[in-house]
Amino acid sequence: MLNFFKNKKVIFVIILFLFVAARLPGLHLPYHQDERKYALGFRLSGGYTPHPPLTEAIFEYTSKVFGNDNFRATPFIFGITNLLLLFWLVGFKFGRKAAIWSGLFFAASFYSFLASLMVDTDGQILPFFFLLTSISYFKWRESADSKSKIFWGIFLLTAVTLGFLTKLSFVVVAGALILDFFWHARKQINKKIFLEYVFGAGSLLLLLAAVLWGAKYVFRSYDLSQTLSHAAGYFKISGRAYLQVLIQIAKAVIYSSPLLVIPPLFASKKQLA
Repeated sequence: MLNFFKNKKVIFVIILFLFVAARLPGLHLPYHQDERKYALGFRLSGGYTPHPPLTEAIFEYTSKVFGNDNFRATPFIFGITNLLLLFWLVGFKFGRKAAIWSGLFFAASFYSFLASLMVDTDGQILPFFFLLTSISYFKWRESADSKSKIFWGIFLLTAVTLGFLTKLSFVVVAGALILDFFWHARKQINKKIFLEYVFGAGSLLLLLAAVLWGAKYVFRSYDLSQTLSHAAGYFKISGRAYLQVLIQIAKAVIYSSPLLVIPPLFASKKQLA
């Protein structure tokens, strides 16, 4: 029996089963607040969202495949996929044992539970593209041969582009990857290499802007001005409920897991670096 639970593949299958079984009863819960915008919107007029076109495409596909009463199927499916991607990412970066613990926390945390059933973009859809981006970035950075480098480079560009076409805030992920790359390459950088990296980073951001501008030729109903107008609202300082922002940050930590605040208290300077 002890050997049975030492088998990490078996443990992961158990975690996957618990992940699915615990969430199945919530698939038909009634919609609440903003969730109604998606379900009711697609029922009445084909739906509308100010976000980039892939968000609308995902929910249009949800409406056609599952019906307007089953929008929770989409975050549920993305949640299962994210569990698999998380296990893969942590597995090749930190080992199978760490992957098991990560999968367990992902399956059990209330934030993940809620996100797997909530009809929105941020809960499980954006994390899906974030995980794809992270996997391809680390694989690209660690590739030893040019063929593998090219493959993961194309995969990385595709993942970043799709994430950006889902929500503009995904540009933060692109920026974080650029900073991470500069940080890890800082010891090898001279003036010439630095300018080459800056050119590459700038090209990536220009590519994202060009793809967003050209999206109207693929998604005929997409209106770029609505997306830009919606994004501009986040730069308005006045009128924001800052107390609510602080409360939501605290809730995010609690919902994810109170254990998240414990590791830094026991980590050494070397581990944090």
